[in-house]
Amino acid sequence: MAMFPCSVGNHRYQGPQQSAYLGAVNGTTSERVKKRLCPEHTASLIDVADQLLEEMDVNAPPSGSGLSPTRFCFRCKAEGNSWALFINIYPLKQEPRVWFGSACATDINEFLGVMGLVP
Repeated sequence: MAMFPCSVGNHRYQGPQQSAYLGAVNGTTSERVKKRLCPEHTASLIDVADQLLEEMDVNAPPSGSGLSPTRFCFRCKAEGNSWALFINIYPLKQEPRVWFGSACATDINEFLGVMGLVP
């Protein structure tokens, strides 16, 4: 049995926890959260991240340009967005997985809802 319950649903589960870190940054404003996840909710969050954002290859050699989230909103595809979005997931016995993207002022609340920061 895991020491801490899953952050999604607050239930107990067998085996070690997996972790996810989600963030949204807009200038000096940032919203961040850490989630302790059971295997089922880790898989669900990976599916959501695949649908909403672009996965980054953490093992790729640096390009010299740094991390540059897409300039198109993940939901409405509008250009010139102010929010940078990040999801880092640490699946059990696997390399970390990292996704990034952008959001416009209108669609940021959907991402924050996924993060559990707004109802």
